[in-house]
Amino acid sequence: MPLTVTIHFTRAILKTLQRHSAELPADIQSWLASHSEHERVPLRSLDALWEACVAASQDPLFGLRAGLNVQPANLDVVGFLLMSCDNLEEALDALIDYHRIVGEGGEFTLTRTGTECRLIYAPHYETCRDQRVSAVMGATLAVSRWLTDGAFKPQRITFAHPAAVDVALAEQLTGCPVAYDQIADVFVFDASQLQLPMVQSNAQVFERMRVLADEALQRLGSSSFSRAVADLIRKHPAAGKDDIAELLHMSGRHLNRKLGLEGGSFKLLQDDVRATVAEQMLDAGSHAMDIAAHLGFADERSFAKAFKRWRGITPAQFKAR
Repeated sequence: MPLTVTIHFTRAILKTLQRHSAELPADIQSWLASHSEHERVPLRSLDALWEACVAASQDPLFGLRAGLNVQPANLDVVGFLLMSCDNLEEALDALIDYHRIVGEGGEFTLTRTGTECRLIYAPHYETCRDQRVSAVMGATLAVSRWLTDGAFKPQRITFAHPAAVDVALAEQLTGCPVAYDQIADVFVFDASQLQLPMVQSNAQVFERMRVLADEALQRLGSSSFSRAVADLIRKHPAAGKDDIAELLHMSGRHLNRKLGLEGGSFKLLQDDVRATVAEQMLDAGSHAMDIAAHLGFADERSFAKAFKRWRGITPAQFKAR
């Protein structure tokens, strides 16, 4: 199935274009008008829209400005779920679990090393990558601050793409240090920020919103059993088959049997998820020893051996590529 995104979120981005007093080409406007507010469209169909936005705005920071204008209500049921969480840690976990409802343009990974946390974003697109990643990072920052009544303060934001303007302008917009031309797109913040309370926390609303979010994932067609298991492995990368099976209230044998019906196995799925997470963490600058611990390996050597089996090169060779 093709990756998709909601028109609702896209329209939130377009509000920034209106503030530039710029207009989209007639064919793009007609395409937008042909879709309802909550309709989903293929991710690739937004390539032309983003190219038109960037051209019309003539603003190298258009994506960042657009993202910073996003509020939780622009994220459909996910926004209301985030608002009702108890603290930022719970909200980020919910974002990782349910962000595909808003759009399937990328993946989030949250890692923690000592007192430092990193929220890593890995996009699935190339067209207007710099601007679109900036929009996602800006939206994540804006929503996190909205949820915590402005208390969320990242230590820095890094972007993989080079700076298109003076970095000071980006730092003025985000209110925190920004670095470009880095190895990954990452929020870096102190682990103590995970305990920041949500200003509209509500346990009853959270449970209702989670039911609606689960239903939305089912309608999206992304809640196959294999996908559900992969999500759990991503959330608990050090867990074994029986641990994941217990979270799903079944035996390890039943888990593997169900995965087999979809043409896979726990070992293959675990290797695939761990390899992807390892690549994201290496791209974000994490040390191999920390990655090994995060993924549940006994030591750095065991991790390096597994990584070479997965990707055919060592972690050091991957970082030096």
